[in-house]
Formats: sequence, structure tokens, C-alpha cells
Amino acid sequence: MYGYSIVVSMTGNSWFPKPSPSLAKVKAALKTLEKAQAATVMGGMGKATARNDARDAAHWLLQQLASYVQKVANAHPEEALAIIQSSGMSAKRGSGSRAHVSRARRGAFSGSARLTQPVAGDRATYCWQMSKDGGKTWTDLPDTIRSSTIVRGLTPGTTVLFRHKAVTLKGEGDWSDPIAYIVD
Repeated sequence: MYGYSIVVSMTGNSWFPKPSPSLAKVKAALKTLEKAQAATVMGGMGKATARNDARDAAHWLLQQLASYVQKVANAHPEEALAIIQSSGMSAKRGSGSRAHVSRARRGAFSGSARLTQPVAGDRATYCWQMSKDGGKTWTDLPDTIRSSTIVRGLTPGTTVLFRHKAVTLKGEGDWSDPIAYIVD
């Protein structure tokens, strides 16, 4: 229900002319989750796994949408709280452990990496990039509202460079020095 309320709040909202991901994509993922949950309640083999996969997909899209909302809010500091609330989301202070050192380490699965950067403050958006050619070209990764992210689909045995920057109410930071990571 929370996801649907965000879609309704953002539909036609002048602060969010081109949401990324699109509201149609988020709504479709929520409908898929709703159907998967109903199938799980009815029982049967593999239904919980399908529901969990649908939940993860919907959650990922909502996180990307939250990052988009945060970018819009950061661009208008005086109206940031109202912008966030108009999206159907809530503004809150960060909590939990805070990373103090940038790092790349093995993800949960082969071919994945977990990246962390220092926390930049409340209401920050974190931008990530990777390079597979020694830093000649950089590929954008999805922005996050957390100071960590997981990158999947990397080729084991290769070396990948990662870099990051934070965007806060005070402005956009510089790209970090690249971190080299040998993919497991």
C-alpha cells in the first residue's frame, strides 16, 4: 500500500515531471508483487520464492525513486521537506552504522561487489560509477540514498575501478579517487 500511495502522490506532481524509474514501471512492479502475494497465500510450491523476488524488484525500484526525489529536493533546499512530503515519502534523519572509509569488497555472490563511502549527511544522494578499462571511460551506476550499494554482474577475475560522489543540500561533491577491485 505504501508503494501505491507514493505512485498516487507523485502522479501529476509538478515537482516530478519525469520520475526515474517511471511511475508506470513502479506500479507494474507493485501489481506483480500483489499477484505474487495472493498466489503465496493460496499455497503451492515455489510461490514464496516468486513473491520474494517480486518484493525485491519492487523494493529496488522504490529505492531508485527515493533517490530521484532526494535529488529534486536537494536542488531546492528551502522547499526540500515539502517536496519530499509531496511525493508521499517521509523525510527522516539517517541512523545506524556510518562508514568512515571508502571501500569495495566482495558481495554476497560471485561477480558482485559491495561499495561503501563515508556518510555525507542527512538527505544526501550518492552517485556511483565504474570503469572496466582502467579509468578511461566511466559507466554510471544507479544513484542511492544510502552510502552503500551492491554491484552485480561483474566478470570474475577482472579488475574494476569504482568511484563515488555525494550530492547534499550544500551542493555536489567531487568524484573520489578510484578504488580498484578484483572481482571474485
